[in-house]
Amino acid sequence: MRSISPIVAMAVIALAGPLVVGAMAADPNPDKGGPPSSPNRNVEERPFGGPPPKQRNPYRYSTKCQTANKTCTLEKRRVVGAKCTCPDDAAEGKVVE
Repeated sequence: MRSISPIVAMAVIALAGPLVVGAMAADPNPDKGGPPSSPNRNVEERPFGGPPPKQRNPYRYSTKCQTANKTCTLEKRRVVGAKCTCPDDAAEGKVVE
């Protein structure tokens, strides 16, 4: 029995070694294959530089009010889609671009 124990020990090491090394070498986070993204990058920014989009504000504003009868210009800018009335007309309309 004495002469077999070193052979058995070598066989166990030879078989268990690749399993342990393979488990240690496996990538725990497989989705890191691409280049890292910048943490400060905004979704609206263009990938290759250039000017940002003109409408950066989530709300668009306009000075045009459109009713069923006509379209007029408002004094103050208002959010597009808000209700409005023309100064000389009683009909209610919406702010359009």
